[in-house]
Amino acid sequence: MKRMSFILLTAAGLLAGCSKEYERKDVGPEEQQRVRQMIQDVRQGGEAKLPDLVKSLAAEELGAEQRQALSYSLAELVKAQSAELSAVDQFGDRVLRASIRIEDGHGRRTVCFLLVRQGDKLLWAGRN
Repeated sequence: MKRMSFILLTAAGLLAGCSKEYERKDVGPEEQQRVRQMIQDVRQGGEAKLPDLVKSLAAEELGAEQRQALSYSLAELVKAQSAELSAVDQFGDRVLRASIRIEDGHGRRTVCFLLVRQGDKLLWAGRN
């Protein structure tokens, strides 16, 4: 829990631009495709598979409440009429922010998620 809180606080600081070491960087096409695949996997799995997906693809440091919030947020992607990656930004070595354009009953809007690198995996950390 403390480690995830540290990651989220660090990410918030990074997004605010407080450190040169963690300034925003663009990611390459391979990383963008990897995030697109993550979005597609969530949408194709549907709501029934969300608990299993959150169990296997959520950042390890997330507590029960954070996992529940992540599941709720990912359900928005599942229920949306469309969900399209619009940008991926990297902050430092471990944190990425995925901006996703969704269209649902509330219209067209952009939602952002934080992703965290853990080893060679890219995992969902929560809504930004």
